[in-house]
Amino acid sequence: MKNFTLFTIFVLLVFSNMFAQQEKGIIGYNNWLNPWTEFKPNKVAYGTPTQILSGNINRDTKLHKRETYLLLGDVFVTDSTTLTIEPGTVIIGDFKTKGSLTISNGSKIIAEGTHTDPIIFTSSRSVKKPGDWGGIFILGNAPISKYGNEASLN
Repeated sequence: MKNFTLFTIFVLLVFSNMFAQQEKGIIGYNNWLNPWTEFKPNKVAYGTPTQILSGNINRDTKLHKRETYLLLGDVFVTDSTTLTIEPGTVIIGDFKTKGSLTISNGSKIIAEGTHTDPIIFTSSRSVKKPGDWGGIFILGNAPISKYGNEASLN
């Protein structure tokens, strides 16, 4: 009985180590993205922007695949308007101004990329790193966990 118990403990330890998660996660020894994606943001040059987006977008606007857009500073979609982004569109966030896109409460974004034509948001730097640009913010009426139910967007 003692040998059986020791053997069972040994088998459980072996199996638990076989299925243990990597300590470093996605950047660990085996990047789990490799088998199913071609995502290599540091190795792709998306070209020079042909259109600049800045300030407020206060009328319905469509971003076309044939253009490359630069987010210069904080860009807001306001006044209950709709921003539509075609599949395959490239939008570059400016590094110097931390370009960002904010969809205001009541406005909409329609952005449906495809497997073969993804919508790409990236940095203007040649060597891209997380935090190079401001990001995308979608504002609404969701509950927040801030005292007084008010918060600011910085």
